[in-house]
Amino acid sequence: MSFSTLLFLLIILPNSLLVDRLTPARFRNPVLLLLSLFFYWYSGGKGIFFLAWICIWSWMTAQLIDRSETPGKRKGWTALSVSVEIAVLAFFKYAGIIWPVLCAVTGTDEKALPVSPPGISFITFAAIAYEVDVFRGSKAEKNPFDVALPLSFFPLVISGPIVRHGVLADQFRTRQRTLDDLAEGFLRFCKGLCLKVLIAGPLGEAAVYVFDNPLSSGFTAPVWWFGLFAYAMQLYFDFSSYSDMAIGISRMFGIRIPENFRDPYLAVTGSDFWRRWHISLSEWFRDYVYIPLGGSRKGDPATVRNLLAVWLLTGIWHGAGWTFVLWGILWWLVLVLERFRIRPEIRNGMLRRSYSWMIRLFAVLDFGIFRCADLPGVLLMFQRLFGPAAWTAGSESPMALSLILGNYGLYLLIALILALGLPGMWFGKIWEKITKRSPAFAEVLRLAFLGMLMILAVSSVVDSGYDPFLYAMF
Repeated sequence: MSFSTLLFLLIILPNSLLVDRLTPARFRNPVLLLLSLFFYWYSGGKGIFFLAWICIWSWMTAQLIDRSETPGKRKGWTALSVSVEIAVLAFFKYAGIIWPVLCAVTGTDEKALPVSPPGISFITFAAIAYEVDVFRGSKAEKNPFDVALPLSFFPLVISGPIVRHGVLADQFRTRQRTLDDLAEGFLRFCKGLCLKVLIAGPLGEAAVYVFDNPLSSGFTAPVWWFGLFAYAMQLYFDFSSYSDMAIGISRMFGIRIPENFRDPYLAVTGSDFWRRWHISLSEWFRDYVYIPLGGSRKGDPATVRNLLAVWLLTGIWHGAGWTFVLWGILWWLVLVLERFRIRPEIRNGMLRRSYSWMIRLFAVLDFGIFRCADLPGVLLMFQRLFGPAAWTAGSESPMALSLILGNYGLYLLIALILALGLPGMWFGKIWEKITKRSPAFAEVLRLAFLGMLMILAVSSVVDSGYDPFLYAMF
C-alpha cells in the first residue's frame, strides 16, 4: 500500500494514530504490531506468511546464536540463519530465472511465478543485521514480539530505511508520543507527500513517455536527455520522499529514524555520493559485507576485490537482470579509480568543482540504466544520447520535444533546483534574517506554504489515483 493513496491518507494513518493514542501504555506495542501486520497483509496478502516466518526464524536463530557456548557454534548458527534467509530472498527476487529451471528439473508444468512479498529485500537485510549483531555480542531478544515489531513496523516494512534492531528496539521499550513528535512528524510527512506527488509523479510520466514510447528509437538527443534527467530526478525524489514520509510517520508514533538521504547531488566524489544516497543501504553493505571481507586492511588487490563484491551484490540486490549488474560494475570502476588514481588530484578548488559535476552527471547516466529493460535498451539509450545519429530528427521528434518541454519542463527545472540545493543558497540568508527577527512569523509562513502545497498534493492524489513508490519494486 502506498503512503500517497487516499485510503492511507484519510483512513489508515489517522485511525492508526488514534488507536495508538487511546491504547493503554502496556498494550501500545502489541497493538502497534497488529496494526503493522494488518498494513503488510493489506499490501501483500499471502506475503504475510513470509513476514511471520522471518520474524520467528530470526528470533529463534538469534536465541541459538546467543546461547552457543563456543565461537564455532555461534558462527555455524549465524551462517545457517543468514544462508537460509539469502536463499529465500534469492528465490523470490529471481523467480523469473529460477522458477522455469526448477520446473524443468522436476518435470512439472511451468505454473505462475511465485509473487515476491512486499519489502522482502529490506526485511531480510534488517533480519540479517540483527542476527549478525547478536553474533558480534549484542543480546538476543527473549520475547519474539520484541523481534517482530522492529521487523514489521509498517512505516519501514515496504521500502526501508534499513534501521538496526538496537535502534528501534530501545525506542519501542521507552516509547513516548508527545505533541511535538506528532507535529514534527506530520510536517515531515507532508514534505514527503508533496515531493512524491508534485515532483516525482509528473517526472515519472515524462520518463515513461521517453523510455516506453514505441517511437523512442527515433527521438533525438534532447528528448532522450530530458527523459534521462526526468527519470533520475523521479528516482531521487520518489525514494527520498518515501524516506521523509517513513521518518515522519515513525516520529508521529514516537520513534526517531535516522536520515536516509543527505543531498546526494551536492556530493563532490563518488564515495561522497554514496554517503548521502540511501545511507542505510550503503552502511549495511559496509558493515556486513565490506568490513567482514577485510575492507581495505589487506592491501590494494584485496580492497579492489572487496569493492567489486559489494557493488555486484548492490546491483543484484536491486533486481534480477544484467542491467543491474552493469550498473554496479560502473559504480565499482568509478570508486576504484577515485581511490587509487583520481582523488589525490582533486584537492584543487577548480578541479574539485569540475569533478563533482562529472560525478553528478555520471550518477544520472548510471541510474538511467535502471530504467532500461535490458542491455539492448541500454545500448539504444547511449546511442541516442551520444551516437552519430543522436541529432538526426525523425518526424515525430520535434513534436515529442515540444510536448515534454511544455508539459514537464517546469517540473524538471524545479526538481533540479531542489536537488542542487539552490533554494538554500538563494534564500538561506534571507530566511535566517526573517527567523531571527520574528520566529513566530517565520513559522506561520512555513506552515502556510506547506499547507498550500498539501492542498495541491491531495488534489493531485484525487485526480491521479494510485502511484506506487519505485523502490518498492527493487
